[in-house]
Amino acid sequence: MLYGHVEKPEHVIDHLIKLRELQKKTHGFITFIPLKFSLDHTELEKEHHVTHECSSIYDLKVIALSRLMLAGQLNNISVYWVAFGKKLAQVALANGGSDLVGTAFSEEIYRAAGKPTNSSVLELANMVKEIGRSPAQRDTFFNILQKF
Repeated sequence: MLYGHVEKPEHVIDHLIKLRELQKKTHGFITFIPLKFSLDHTELEKEHHVTHECSSIYDLKVIALSRLMLAGQLNNISVYWVAFGKKLAQVALANGGSDLVGTAFSEEIYRAAGKPTNSSVLELANMVKEIGRSPAQRDTFFNILQKF
């Protein structure tokens, strides 16, 4: 779910309700990734429809609300560190997020918006350790490949 641009909080809630209901019927999702809108170099910025990115507080509210509203139906709430930055990603993991994502080696969207997108698996594992969690590398289907 892309958020933090032109939507209102009620749109986020409506999206989560629809996602939860669809998951109840299909069990087709393995994770939910709230994807923060990045303003720089977008048409919304150029046309002045959006003048700033949403706050870190809003980011954390979206993560926490996702955890609460999807509980029991979709328990993997991914935190995309590339969108949040590394420090806020750690806070998001401690406030509803269950999975740190962002090791895609050809990330283009946030790079085009001027965001840092490089990190090593070891650096991400250390980020997880710093907040008292046990990091593990997984595959797309949440099978553990290695523990750190």
